[in-house]
Amino acid sequence: MVNFHAFRTGKLASELSQEAPTPRVQFYYMLGSQLLISFLLYYSLFWGAFVDWLFLLEALVVLLITFIGVYEAYRANGADDGDSFILRATCLFVPITINTAIASQILSWLYMHAAPIIADPSVFSYPSRPLQLIEFVWVPIFTGVMFWRLHVHIRRVSASSLPHKGFNTDADKARAG
Repeated sequence: MVNFHAFRTGKLASELSQEAPTPRVQFYYMLGSQLLISFLLYYSLFWGAFVDWLFLLEALVVLLITFIGVYEAYRANGADDGDSFILRATCLFVPITINTAIASQILSWLYMHAAPIIADPSVFSYPSRPLQLIEFVWVPIFTGVMFWRLHVHIRRVSASSLPHKGFNTDADKARAG
């Protein structure tokens, strides 16, 4: 039985390779996915954004990483020959996003408190530029980590389900023999 795992991606991947989640569990993962997206969007807006060319470049980089990440996860699932890509990706992305967001927040708080110790911003001619450069790489790095983890886990699920491929109905099983 596939259960809801908010933090244990490996456990979820193992269960998904054995069977499909019930419609209720699928609902929980879709709901969790959408709530996480909304939370992260509004959380980022809460802090405000300084919109300049660096912000726009960051947005383009994140969009590119997202496109490549989804495409590579799709390929890892078997592309057109794969099974249940949307289901697997949505379910896996919930614990991946939770764990990545927690790691990002911990590192953000460490950075906020350690930055003045490491470098005094007043020594720079444009004191906020070091912070902007760190912010520029922060989101793309964590976006890349999230899609890399999705690729790894979806490949594991897909590889584990290959022997079962083609036996989706009783008729398929009867024809095979």
